[in-house]
Amino acid sequence: MQCFDNYAATCLSGEERKVMNNNVAGARHTFSYLCDDPSFKSEYLKHTSCYKKVSRDWDLCANRFLERVNRSHTKAFDIC
Repeated sequence: MQCFDNYAATCLSGEERKVMNNNVAGARHTFSYLCDDPSFKSEYLKHTSCYKKVSRDWDLCANRFLERVNRSHTKAFDIC
């Protein structure tokens, strides 16, 4: 999320930053859980071979999602 925070601080106005922060609040919470919860980390590490099998599909899905978010973001702030 640091990358997003850097982008928002540098490139967005206060109102745009507020809108985007509202849109990524769920992701911020999820990433915090994924990165900071010791029980989750332990369970995750038990299933690394499974994650390797599905990672390609996950990456394709995530990339499609990010493309749509980028298109939506561009449209939302394009007022000209």
